[in-house]
Amino acid sequence: MVTEQFLEYFGMDTMESKITKNAPSETHRGLVERERDMYQMLESFIDYYGYLDNAHKANNLVNSVSLEDNVYNYSSNLCHWYVHLMNMEDVVREGDVLRLIPTLKYSLQFFFSHSRLSKYFVECLDFILKTDL
Repeated sequence: MVTEQFLEYFGMDTMESKITKNAPSETHRGLVERERDMYQMLESFIDYYGYLDNAHKANNLVNSVSLEDNVYNYSSNLCHWYVHLMNMEDVVREGDVLRLIPTLKYSLQFFFSHSRLSKYFVECLDFILKTDL
């Protein structure tokens, strides 16, 4: 689904076709400018599809999708959690303490929905409360 969203966002029919909309700037002076453009492009993609919204709000009216579309709701929630788990993996791999607490806060709802007595929920909450960030 993420691949299909990228294709739609960039106006492409297949992975081999050229980008027709939302293309990054092609006039780069250096690595810093390319990184900034890529970051802005990804940020606008995330805002467009609402990946940072709460996963339980997936039934919003987006691109004329009705509120009763359970396939859209499921796919949207699946994409939200996939991106979240990728972010969590990156946070752990990089050892990024500043992103750890927001990531764990977002994970609390998943652990709580699994079981109110979940050991992961308890340990995650305990870690967040004991941290000074």
